[in-house]
Formats: sequence, C-alpha cells, structure tokens
Amino acid sequence: MHRSTVFRLAALTLAIVLLAAVSRAAVSQTQTGDPWKMLVLVYRGIDVDYTDLDGTRKHLTATMPPQDAELMVKSFLHLPHRGVVYDYTDRTGELEARVVYAARPLTSLTPIGDGYWPSPDDTRPELNAYAPPGAYDSVIVFWQASHPTTDQSIPAFGWGLGGWFFDFTYASVFNLSWIWPSGACDGEVFLHEWLHGVTAFYSDQGFRFPVQDLHGAEEAGYTTDEDGCWRTWLRDYMRGLVYEDGQRTGLTPEAWRSGSITTHNIQGWRGEYFDNETLAGPPVVVRDDPAVWFSWDLAAPHPLLAADHFSSRWTRRLNFAGGAYTFYLAHNDGARLYLDDRLLLDKWGRGGNDSLTAPVAAGPHTLRVEHHEVAGVAEARLYWRMVGSERKFYLPAAFVSK
Repeated sequence: MHRSTVFRLAALTLAIVLLAAVSRAAVSQTQTGDPWKMLVLVYRGIDVDYTDLDGTRKHLTATMPPQDAELMVKSFLHLPHRGVVYDYTDRTGELEARVVYAARPLTSLTPIGDGYWPSPDDTRPELNAYAPPGAYDSVIVFWQASHPTTDQSIPAFGWGLGGWFFDFTYASVFNLSWIWPSGACDGEVFLHEWLHGVTAFYSDQGFRFPVQDLHGAEEAGYTTDEDGCWRTWLRDYMRGLVYEDGQRTGLTPEAWRSGSITTHNIQGWRGEYFDNETLAGPPVVVRDDPAVWFSWDLAAPHPLLAADHFSSRWTRRLNFAGGAYTFYLAHNDGARLYLDDRLLLDKWGRGGNDSLTAPVAAGPHTLRVEHHEVAGVAEARLYWRMVGSERKFYLPAAFVSK
C-alpha cells in the first residue's frame, strides 16, 4: 500500500492510528487558516476481480446510477464544503473543493483487513492527471462497491476510510443507494472521513487530540441531536473544545491557523489567490511560490480559480544589504508593491511595466505584492537590483544575471 507506514484508516466505527509526535509548528497570527484544497474524484464504474468473504474468486462490473452520483456530490457539497467547515471552526478553517468525474472505471482495489478499498495505488492515474504534488491538501474518492440491481457486493473495509499520506489526506466513501436521499446527516460521512486525515496531520505537528479522536464522542459525553446527527460533537471537535483530563483538545484555532499540508512550511513567497478582484475574504488557494514571476496569458493560475476576475497577494521576509534599490514590476492588470507595509508603487487601476527606486536599510524587510486580474491576459513579475549593481534579485534561476 502506498506509504503505509504512517497513516490513519478509519471507518465510521473503526480507526487505525499510526501517528508520530513532532514539535508544534509555528502559528500564524491571521484569523483564518489557509483553505484546505480538496480534489473530489467520482468513479461511476467498477470492473474488478476480488475474493469474497467465503474465499470465492469473483468479478464485478457495475455502474453507479446517475442519481446516486448526483446525490453523493450534492451531499458532499452541502455539508463539508459549502460554508460548514468555515462555520463549524468559528471561521478559522476553510475547505474548497473541485469535483472530477473519472473517465475510466476502477479496475483494481487494495485488500485491507477482511475487505477492500480504492487506495492511492488504485487511483494513481487520476492522481497523476489531476493532483500534481502541492496542488491539493486532500483527495476524497466516491466509488461503486456493488451492483445496483443484484445482491453482488464487494466486501468493502468500512463504509468510509480516511488517512494522511504526507502529500495529502486521502479518503474514500462507497455508494449506498439508500443513504444519500435520507435526510439531514447524510454528508457527515464525508466530513468525518476528511477530518481523520486532518487530525492525523495536525497531530503529527504536535497538536493535542482526544485519545479516540473522532470516535470518542460518546466517551466524552456527546450524543446525536434530534435529527440523529453529530453536529454538536463535530462543532466542538473542530473548534478544539473537547476537554480531556482538563485540557483542551481537538482542532483548535491554533491548529487551523498553522496552515494546511501545502502551506504550513512555506519557504518561498506566500502566494494567496482570491476568487474576486479585491483580495476579499479567505483565499481560495495558498501556496509556496518560489518567485513572483508569472505570465498566465489567458489561463487561470490554479484549477480552483477562473481565468478572469481574480486577485493575488505574495508576501516574503527577506534580508537586504543597506542601500538604494530599484524595483521592477510588470503587471496585467493592476498591482501594488509594499515594503514593510509602506506603499512603494500603486498601479491598481491599470497594467504596465513600472519601476521605482527607494532606500532600504540593512536587515530583514517584508515585501508584499498585490495583483488583480479583470479580463484577458494576466501577468505579475517582480525583480529588483541594488543601484550600481548589475545583479538582478529574485528572478527565476533561468533569468538571473550575476
């Protein structure tokens, strides 16, 4: 199994936990944590060999009924995605998702325990095509485990499974036709399985969680509400309000604010991308950009963003030798440049190729570039040089002049 030495697998009633403790990550001071970026993969078909519980070798070819696929996606989008994470975490966590329907059926499954599941090895073609390293924090797979008109069913290892595989959290939920139209709680399975991976990641960053993590609700004194849902438990867990031995545990605001898998350890520029032109609200994408050197032409900077009507912000703390520096900024459409929150260049109303010279004291300083795209060609490119020097700073390696 792909990277099976450290991960967590969990069904609604079963968790397998393999976690290591490391030092707590540094905590950001922003109110909202970085959005967790999720890829939702829907496999509407299955065509696999498997061994049944009685030891008989069998084959299943089946297609997910269209209405089931629609209900599963709507159920996911309704509960974990559409504002629920933001609300349940008291506005310190955020989830943004992209839904992709796989063009092929699942043709293999991975044995686990007394059943099977679609591990990352089984979904590798789609992961390679749609989830390059650093693009997503989480992947969730919807799949068909039975024939919709017969009794044939693959022995799946739990209704849903979730874990953290270092590059991203990964979870799977198989189709049960009778559950998706059932009512208020149907989307909780997606939220539950996703949170297993989130818990595993933040636990490895040193944050404290209940001994039984998401499966410790009843032991902690929680019960379902009038609809049979675990809303109160999930809200408290996702706000870090579960107390164990007198200590606050769960997904605390400090955990969410420390960053997602792709952003908790940014080494380059902190790139924040918004689905509007005004840098409003939480960013849809936060990533580690090695340089502010982008020429997107008519394309979008990320699959979660449209090609037009977006905005971006890049921030980095850097050491400067004292002296005068000329900063060069090419932008389409508008852009602004700040040094230690001091506005150096304001061309928000139009695109262009601009430069300015300013004194910079020796020592660390924070540079910030803000950019917005209205329509058409989009670009943002920044570099600078000390006056009297030919060396260009913070260009991509291929463009640097020594």
